Amino acid sequence: MKKLIITIFTIFLPLLASAYDAQIDGIYYNFNTSAKTAEVTYPMYNMDYYSGSVIIPSEVSYNDETYSVTSIGDYAFNNCSGLTFVTIPDGVTSIGYSAFYRCSELTSVVIPNSVTHIYWGTFSDSGITSVVLPEGLTEIGDLAFANTGLTSVSIPSSVRSVVYDSFSNTPMVNNASDGLLYADNWALGYKGEMPVNSAIEIKEGTVGIACGAFRNNNNLKSVVCPEGLLYINKSSFENCNNLISISLSNSIIEMGNGFSEFLADAGVFGNCSSLTKVDLPSSLTTIGYSLFYNCSSLYKITIPNSVKYIKSSAFNGCSSLVSITIPDGVISINSSTFKDCSSLNSIIIPNSVKEIESNAFENCSELLSIELPYDIAKIGDGAFLDCKKLKNINLGKINSIGFRTFRGCTSLNSIEIPDGVTTIGSEAFYGCTSLESMKIPITLKSVGRSQIGYAGYIGHSFYNCYNIKNVFIEDLKSWCEISFGGVDDNPASKAEHFYCKNEELSDLVFPNDMTTIYSESFKGCKWLRSITIHNNISIEEGAFQGCTGLYNITLPENLDIIKKETFKGCSSLVTITIPATVEYIYQEAFANCYSLKEVIALPTTPPFIYNNTFSNYEAFLKVPEDSKDKYMGDSPWSKFTTIQTITGEDLEKKKCEKPTISFENGQLTFSCATEDVTYRYNISGPNATGEGNNINLIPEITITVYAIKSGYEKSDIATLSLSASGSVTGPDLNNDNKIDAADVVKLVNIITGKE
Repeated sequence: MKKLIITIFTIFLPLLASAYDAQIDGIYYNFNTSAKTAEVTYPMYNMDYYSGSVIIPSEVSYNDETYSVTSIGDYAFNNCSGLTFVTIPDGVTSIGYSAFYRCSELTSVVIPNSVTHIYWGTFSDSGITSVVLPEGLTEIGDLAFANTGLTSVSIPSSVRSVVYDSFSNTPMVNNASDGLLYADNWALGYKGEMPVNSAIEIKEGTVGIACGAFRNNNNLKSVVCPEGLLYINKSSFENCNNLISISLSNSIIEMGNGFSEFLADAGVFGNCSSLTKVDLPSSLTTIGYSLFYNCSSLYKITIPNSVKYIKSSAFNGCSSLVSITIPDGVISINSSTFKDCSSLNSIIIPNSVKEIESNAFENCSELLSIELPYDIAKIGDGAFLDCKKLKNINLGKINSIGFRTFRGCTSLNSIEIPDGVTTIGSEAFYGCTSLESMKIPITLKSVGRSQIGYAGYIGHSFYNCYNIKNVFIEDLKSWCEISFGGVDDNPASKAEHFYCKNEELSDLVFPNDMTTIYSESFKGCKWLRSITIHNNISIEEGAFQGCTGLYNITLPENLDIIKKETFKGCSSLVTITIPATVEYIYQEAFANCYSLKEVIALPTTPPFIYNNTFSNYEAFLKVPEDSKDKYMGDSPWSKFTTIQTITGEDLEKKKCEKPTISFENGQLTFSCATEDVTYRYNISGPNATGEGNNINLIPEITITVYAIKSGYEKSDIATLSLSASGSVTGPDLNNDNKIDAADVVKLVNIITGKE
């Protein structure tokens, strides 16, 4: 086994040795050839390759190119116990992770003003006893000077981020008295055991509170911040479950900034479950990431007008927050900002907001309505997911509705999709059980396609929206060009009524300039009664599947293929005429059409069909006279129990006679010379005004009706107008011995069939 390990190490040794680009004057470098920059590195991890005094040049030449030295890489001098002194040139901006870790003889180092970042463990466990931090430094990382001999440090005013353990286990920390702990003008936390219910005051002159400074301290009850404080770094009061109040000075410009490799991305007050209210300082410009995450008792917060940015999850889980006003100037509500604010019922969003990101208001279960800015351009995935009481929302100028945007909004009653929207994502309105009405713009192209990058089950856009009554569109052709992911992605499949330009449609005549009727355009549309499809329009698979009210179909005269399941489940279909040009009728094209009594096949050569193309072979099959033998000898056509030849009457396109309308003794009656017709009617008006015996009926009652019948063209429209001007005199329809508004209402109800 020992021999095997040695062999494997020998194989990989050349790879480890080549972990740098060049060695120049005893220093190892990696080069960025495009930027012409060099990084100081090491030949092999944890090996003592540098010793004595090392002077790093500002430039090096390699392969006839000059490179500027701009960084000291991660672990560059790691464990170099013989290293005693290093000069870092001006131009270096960052010193990487553990770059001088365990350089036990290194007691001093010259750091130029160009350095902006010192990362975690950079000088940890080294022999450093003093250091001059450069002006321009912005970040001191975790354990940066931990376990060194530092007795004091001067932190430049440019520094914006320090971590509570940046100077841990140094003499300046170990020798400090118990109580509030500082490194120069930065508060690092509390040394020793904090007394129960402590009220602390950060000392004057402090400019920052370090990342994680008071984290997990359950004895802290209140905090007073001094004037002059600029930064409160992330996680500084995280999990202080008994913190009730904090007084924030108006000098603070950043809260929730700072960087730590080892602290989770929690906010300044994350999980401070006893914090009830906060007045943010008027100097604040940014509300940091997860600033008040899961502050479940926070019910009141004032956001100053100075705030321009609210980062992700800032108020996530603030379940007691009832209302909030976002100041003008904020341009985006970031992801999960108000997620799980389950008591939030009022929010004011300024016109400056142009974007609401993903899950911004997820599970705001008390939110009743929200007024979005007219110019809002984007609403992200899941933005209003499970807002169960949300009834109304305007959508501004957005161009898409994302994945799960309104899923679970069980009180949402109506929605108007604005012009410009091209896509509605999967599960966008999934489970909106109260949704009754929606308007679809002419710009919509796609509904319910799969969510890229989402690994779980993807549901349909309108699944379980079983109360949709009305769908409004602007153009039939544009509607037919929408790509639907499935039948439950099409709101028309749920609707009772379908309108184009506010005219209700049930008998569709498809425009001549159309080319295709797609698979899901009308699938499951129970409101559809009759269709007329012109030449050169192709019909995709399942286009009219499940249209249980469809009884009259006129197919294109030049149709050559009837595709799979095109009219499957059209249970009201009585007769169908197959055009003479049809050559193929695919599986289940007319399956489950249980009312089908007559199939008129005009092709002289029987089209190719499958055994399951038709379910009802008891229907009469009528074929051209010279082709009867061909059909009788061609299976499955031969399965029809009755095969007859076509007569002239079969080929004649008949039209329903124009109906008549009569109204007598409160009874509205339609009649038609064509037998067994169905009437389609509309009644509009009246408005009743006045009181007592003087009732004005304004305007007239107008009744329109036409007749339809399977195999017939619809009739011309008949119209009847009933009008009343001046006073209404009789009859006393409600038998209360007076003629008044109640009688007019009774009259209208009788006419419209409500009584």
